[in-house]
Amino acid sequence: MAFGAKLLGVTLSLGCAMSAWAVGEGDLVISEIMQNPSAVFDSAGEWFEVYNATASPIEMQGLVFSDNSSNTFTVESSLIVAAGDFVVFGVNGDTGTNGGVPVDYVWTSAFQLSNGDDEIILVDGPTEVDRVEYDDGAGWPDPNGASMFLLDLNSDNNVNTSWGTSTQPYGDGDLGTPGFAPSTAPSITGVTQTPVAPTPSDDVFVTAEVADNGTLDNVDLVYTVDSGTPVVLDMTISAARVQYEAEIPMQPEGSMVEYYIEATDNDMETSTSATFSYTSESLSCGDIAADMRVQDADEVPVNLYSVQQLCGIVTVAHEFGDPGPGYLQTSSGAMAFYSELFTNAECAIGDSVVMVGELDFYNGLTELYPTGSFTVISSGNPVPAPTVITPAEFNEANEAYLISVENVEFLTPGVQDVSSSQNFLATVGVDTITVRIDSDLGDEMSQFILPSGPTTVTGVLGQFDFSAPHTEGYQLLPRFQADVPVGGGNLPPAISNLMHSPDFPSNTDPVTVSVDAVDSDGTVTGVELNYTVDAGSLNTLAMSAMGDTWSAVIAPQAEGAMVEYYVVATDDDMDSSTSSTLSYTVSAPLSCIDISEVAADNADGLSPLNGEIRMICGTVLAGAVFNAGGPIYMMDETGATCVFGGDVYDLDLQPGDVIEATGEVTHYNGLSQLSSSPTISVISTGNPAPTPEPLAASTFNDSLAIEAMEAHLVVISEVTFPETGQVTITGSGNDYLCDADGVQIVVRIDRDLAYDIDGTPDQFILPAGTVDLVGLVSQFDSSAPHYSGYQLLPRDQFDVTGPTELDPTVLSISVNSNDIELSWTAVDGATNYNVYRSADAYSGFVMVGSTATLGYTDAGALGTGPWFYWVEATN
Repeated sequence: MAFGAKLLGVTLSLGCAMSAWAVGEGDLVISEIMQNPSAVFDSAGEWFEVYNATASPIEMQGLVFSDNSSNTFTVESSLIVAAGDFVVFGVNGDTGTNGGVPVDYVWTSAFQLSNGDDEIILVDGPTEVDRVEYDDGAGWPDPNGASMFLLDLNSDNNVNTSWGTSTQPYGDGDLGTPGFAPSTAPSITGVTQTPVAPTPSDDVFVTAEVADNGTLDNVDLVYTVDSGTPVVLDMTISAARVQYEAEIPMQPEGSMVEYYIEATDNDMETSTSATFSYTSESLSCGDIAADMRVQDADEVPVNLYSVQQLCGIVTVAHEFGDPGPGYLQTSSGAMAFYSELFTNAECAIGDSVVMVGELDFYNGLTELYPTGSFTVISSGNPVPAPTVITPAEFNEANEAYLISVENVEFLTPGVQDVSSSQNFLATVGVDTITVRIDSDLGDEMSQFILPSGPTTVTGVLGQFDFSAPHTEGYQLLPRFQADVPVGGGNLPPAISNLMHSPDFPSNTDPVTVSVDAVDSDGTVTGVELNYTVDAGSLNTLAMSAMGDTWSAVIAPQAEGAMVEYYVVATDDDMDSSTSSTLSYTVSAPLSCIDISEVAADNADGLSPLNGEIRMICGTVLAGAVFNAGGPIYMMDETGATCVFGGDVYDLDLQPGDVIEATGEVTHYNGLSQLSSSPTISVISTGNPAPTPEPLAASTFNDSLAIEAMEAHLVVISEVTFPETGQVTITGSGNDYLCDADGVQIVVRIDRDLAYDIDGTPDQFILPAGTVDLVGLVSQFDSSAPHYSGYQLLPRDQFDVTGPTELDPTVLSISVNSNDIELSWTAVDGATNYNVYRSADAYSGFVMVGSTATLGYTDAGALGTGPWFYWVEATN
């Protein structure tokens, strides 16, 4: 009867996580420390300050302060700190003898602040609320007669760069601000203007991000026109509560406007931004050839990032999806354009458009990034006739033009799956060209037809060449199916999904080859399998059909034999298609080897088994949490490694599952793995999840030692993040530095771990204070020898923030027959509760129910666990 009440997460409309304890991690922040006063002895004048970072008052009675040794004291009496207010703890409460410090609570003699290195740790039961670990001046301020204070109350207070030395006197002459925020000037960042290139008919919208550790009395936008009298505009705060905004009215043609931001806080501290300027002028339609397509030796525009006005007739609108690219053409040239502004524009082929933006460049393709405006002047205009060119004219002079190429023959005609954008090769005489079919061009079945026989293909000439000089990578981009006419001829069958099973045959295995063959304008009358053994004579087998899937069996072959095969499909018009050629090499029957043999390293940091087919057995450390293809991580008693590709995603593997995996031993940027479409068999499920191995942070400074831990699940103690709070994960993932005992470790947060917080996608929480960080030791090192680029990969949010033990009165569990019954106390403002369950305290939580009441019954769950539960309150 194993079950546990382990986690309670509470998410309200602002998206912030609130602990179920009265005081949660980061609710109280140690904000100022006087460890070495001058006006009085340390034993009479030491003090420190705590800030309430929440929007509610906090009762501090029962909280415990300590260092890493025996110094400790407990707040024995009621001490309430108001929201956003400060409370001062000191060794002496008499302002006549303590240097003039207004102390709110006097600690016992068992606690003191060292003038060298020391710690102040605040806990509430098992919850560490805050921690500061300062040194003797090696990195931290080490003032004498002055406190050190937290420069920004929202920053990580366990990072030395977050602290400064006080300059404001108090009491008997020491420097500090006990009980209130120090006076610092406002910060002004992120000044922007819209539009980027204003015309005489444009009002200019100016925004700036302004913040202060107190309150802001006023934020002004000050501007002059042609160096005239300054005009002051009161900037208003936006809904974001940090961004301020004001509008400069339209100015006459040729006027030069200069402006800056000035902010004053409640301490009468004033900051002034840099001065910005623009000229109000009517941009004329740019000459594409003269203004935008003059390029340097690497074929990069010499006017890159300049503001331009682009006019012309649209040849590609939203056919390639949003935010583009779209294409237009004028008498002076052709140009691609791409931006979110275009996404929202109702635009069609034949529209005459005017746009203002920045000249940009993407992998060889010159384009305009509209930021100022995008205006449709008229619609239904004649579209420029495509220019007929040859493959030899696929060059910069014709980039972005609407063109046609005659006598195009596709190498793979037939019905194509374009659910993702695809490049197709075609011949034009002796030349080969690339035709790119965008995924947005497919029909409702994501299909696109490539005709058999010669045809004329129309489209725009694009480019994708990521290396300088950008003289290659030209592509013909049709805009729709009509640009690739099928004509009246018959199409051959379309061949897809050619494969063999088992993926890694032994000398006792018959091999089944299967393929899908479909004829769009008739029926497939037969498919033949052709194969050779060790490049010998050709063997042909007739394949049998089950629906559109055809199959045949190749008999077992000798160990070491290489089998190559392809198929030919024929339709009722006697048109035929030939697949590409695949192969496999026959091995001896495989059995599981120790994972340590796969994880071993040669001088280049790669497995000695690289390129060989092997089978391994072990326990899953992480299922496909990082993306659809993996990698997954697994271990046995000898070591750990990764498995990438194949069916790792479809199996929905969970930590603790025991599996058997067969594949080719390879590496990806130094990370050893099984790949090449590995096969996986699940041996058992529902086993306890592996426990992370404790790892000293210093191991990351020893390349051989950390290489030996590659793919292991580890836990590193006392980790702090310089950047904390809610962050947005972009791309495939973001790298963040953390500090553990002075060692800098790269922590990679995969985007697949991010989640929605209050309607904002791709969010993740980096914790404040010190945490025990769980993750997989991974590597990304593109050059040999592969002994660098080590990273720690958490598997979910709880690997970073850690689980929180709960007071049993908050979330309680009881048993009724085979049911597990949960109940909890109400959360203010909550209208609904979601219940999550996992067999692991750290990962794999799945929602099992939702209720508006304060209880939930997990029917039949007893005996199928152990189970850990997490309740989320929402409104």
